[in-house]
Amino acid sequence: MKKEIRFVLSALFLPVISAFTAYVFRVLMLWAQGELFEAWNLTEKTYPYAPVWARSIADASYSIALAVGFIMAIGIGIPILTRGCKWKKASVRACVLSAVSGALAALALTGVLLLAGSVRMSPHRAPIQLASALDLALDILIAVFLAVSVRMGLYRAEKAAKSRQFRYIAYAYSGICQAVLWTGIYGFSWMAFVNHLLAGGMLMRLMEKTENPLSEIIFVSLFTLVSRRVFGYPDWLTGVYPVSENWLTGGEIGLEGSGCLFIVLVIFILSMIAVKTVDLKRFQAHRKDR
Repeated sequence: MKKEIRFVLSALFLPVISAFTAYVFRVLMLWAQGELFEAWNLTEKTYPYAPVWARSIADASYSIALAVGFIMAIGIGIPILTRGCKWKKASVRACVLSAVSGALAALALTGVLLLAGSVRMSPHRAPIQLASALDLALDILIAVFLAVSVRMGLYRAEKAAKSRQFRYIAYAYSGICQAVLWTGIYGFSWMAFVNHLLAGGMLMRLMEKTENPLSEIIFVSLFTLVSRRVFGYPDWLTGVYPVSENWLTGGEIGLEGSGCLFIVLVIFILSMIAVKTVDLKRFQAHRKDR
């Protein structure tokens, strides 16, 4: 019993400790960036004339710092939360469906905003730069961190606790971790915060169904890849840029802060509840027949 309680507590507090580790690296890198700016005598006026390598380091320093922090955080979380864990083998069908769903969600959301005239597509597209490539890699790294160190740990803690009440705590805690982490990194808006709360609970349910973090990682990665690299969203100069209200388009935060995403998430959650209810009724009917 003591071992189960210890594991539940570690699953609850480890995400907070891991995220704090990432933020410490961010502060250290920002300090180092300030020192570099001072050493290279870079200011707002001289920055455009600085060497390309210096500007690349300055632009990418934020992503590098968080990436190093999250790699450390994942390194801390995996050994603790997966010790003795026999993950259910991920089926090829589930992985393919996750990839297709993530890509279609990004296409559908951006397509609706384009058709409604809420966003515009720039005629010019810039090549992939170091900073933008690192931002994309950072998004995927955060998805891995949330799937492994947060939801996988909560799922195992839920099984150890053997309590229906803890399941609802896991849903709420998963959503809070995701909302605080994403809005803390990319900027706060109430719509983005609510969307991440809902997405965290929905992805926690997906973890319960698949018992494997791979489906979530693939889903989020494809959503991010299509929206940020295929469409370049949000990008005021070289991709899709918002021209309507931020609560509708997400503004500089991206699709995560869009009101359209809120509607999609609600539909997803209601569908999952409906499927669960149908499965429960079938199970009860099967037991009566026996």
